[in-house]
Amino acid sequence: MSGYVVTFFICKILNIDVSSRRAMQIEVAMQNSALSVSLAMKHFTPQAAVAGAVFSIIHNFTGSIFAGICRKHDDKEKLEQA
Repeated sequence: MSGYVVTFFICKILNIDVSSRRAMQIEVAMQNSALSVSLAMKHFTPQAAVAGAVFSIIHNFTGSIFAGICRKHDDKEKLEQA
């Protein structure tokens, strides 16, 4: 979850547009979950990779929820502008 937040603020500081910022947030979180599994498999026992694998599954749900919230927010803004 921290990947979403940290990426948001870094992109905001760099004045990156909203759609690119959201794409980067999801991408960073996905790569963090894959990285955690890879590092756990390389440096620890296979059981240590379970946490990263579980996070990968959770990320699929939270990423979808995040995308849905963003879409509703965008739709609401479009209606207000019309």
